[in-house]
Amino acid sequence: MEILEEGETYFIGNYHKDEYSFDDLRTFKTKKYFKISQISLNWKNNILAGIQVDYQNVLTRGFISTDWHCTLLNDSKTSFKKDSFSLEPYEYIVRIQAITTQKGICLLGFLTSENRILSFGAVDGVLDATAEFVDHAAPKGYHFNYISGSLGLIEPIVRNLKFEAVEIPQVKMEFKEEIFDIAWDLNNLMIRG
Repeated sequence: MEILEEGETYFIGNYHKDEYSFDDLRTFKTKKYFKISQISLNWKNNILAGIQVDYQNVLTRGFISTDWHCTLLNDSKTSFKKDSFSLEPYEYIVRIQAITTQKGICLLGFLTSENRILSFGAVDGVLDATAEFVDHAAPKGYHFNYISGSLGLIEPIVRNLKFEAVEIPQVKMEFKEEIFDIAWDLNNLMIRG
């Protein structure tokens, strides 16, 4: 297991010539106080074919949903195995494990700050000589957040994913209501324009 430093990015998968990138950070004006609240996954032939993430602001409790990163999402001829999981408001992803092959990501596992283990995907029929197991943990007081990665153009699968290691937002309990009121007002101003 490798422990990452603050701001480092955890990379799983492989780079390919036939890919285009996506980055959830483009959705945010600021990345402070956000956390992953839900991840939805699409699997095709035991390879990760799509991902969508919802983020939560820990101050306002508001949510931001990002776009699906999946080239086959609107193809009615394609069927997916679908998985998703949600995190509690103060639960964070602190460790990620994966099995990847040259073709793509075939297994994803997450450990949360509440010691929940979540595992998705399958290795039946997809493991080959290029299979690699990766295991990364965020430093103490940090969590994995802000997903980016690449989708294949020719082979419509998720080629790679990157998770940034960021500090777990600290919300002081004695000021929580005041901070919440200020953040709520700021959030309403941003929505109005």
